[in-house]
Amino acid sequence: MIDLYLIRHPEAKHNETPEIIGGRSNDSPVTPLGKKQYYSLRERLDKEGIIFDEVYSSPAVRTLCLASFFVMNDPQIIVDSDLQEIDQGEWTGRKRIEVYTPEIKMQMNADSWNFKAPGGESQNEVGQRGMKFINKYIIDRYPKLDKDLTMGIFGHGLHFKCLLAEILNFNRDLTWRFTLENTSITQLKYDGRWWPIRINDAAHIYGLA
Repeated sequence: MIDLYLIRHPEAKHNETPEIIGGRSNDSPVTPLGKKQYYSLRERLDKEGIIFDEVYSSPAVRTLCLASFFVMNDPQIIVDSDLQEIDQGEWTGRKRIEVYTPEIKMQMNADSWNFKAPGGESQNEVGQRGMKFINKYIIDRYPKLDKDLTMGIFGHGLHFKCLLAEILNFNRDLTWRFTLENTSITQLKYDGRWWPIRINDAAHIYGLA
């Protein structure tokens, strides 16, 4: 049985300007509130007795700093570019109000799963990247499921939502319609089939702001 935890990064500097399209923003540092969030997450997981046998992270600063808090029993942090956030291409750094014109919104609403910014990625492509990671580190690596493992993956909100759409095969339109909070816990179990245990569990950060 694989016990898989998808944990979104803490608040980063680019999250303070939601009117700007951040894209990957891999160099964006964690804010003071973000630091409170990951201390609170650490306390929460300690109380639940969760220890990761394997730790994975996107290469972003905000995910690596969080992953480093949960390296116990000397596992290595495995950094994989397939865990990066969606690439917003030429829209990165631009104001949303300028980019999301009525015409663009119509195109996005018509096929949000396959729509992409110029030079960027679609949600479909992000979901496929996520599944490439899952196949490499879980499905192909542990085909017999002959050992119990707890894995922590530290990554990004939209990436995780696209991955969940692939794993759980739900309506792809839902990726825009639910939230994954900073440092939220999404837990799944895998025994040959995927079992969602909890999604967007962020009780530990309420009241911190």
